[in-house]
Amino acid sequence: MTKEEEVGMLEKESVLSREIEHERFKNEFLNDYFESLDVSTNEPDWNVLILQTNVLKTGILIISDLL
Repeated sequence: MTKEEEVGMLEKESVLSREIEHERFKNEFLNDYFESLDVSTNEPDWNVLILQTNVLKTGILIISDLL
């Protein structure tokens, strides 16, 4: 193996090692963090609220156009 190939292999191992560390961080820390937020199922679904608001605004616009 040439010196360049050896350096390339070491660099590749270094990159893979950092990727493994990053994945472990995501899996351990971030999952634990979001699980600890304790978001209940009673919380409003913001997507639904936004859609309902848009429907209401559209309905008001249509009624005002008729008047």
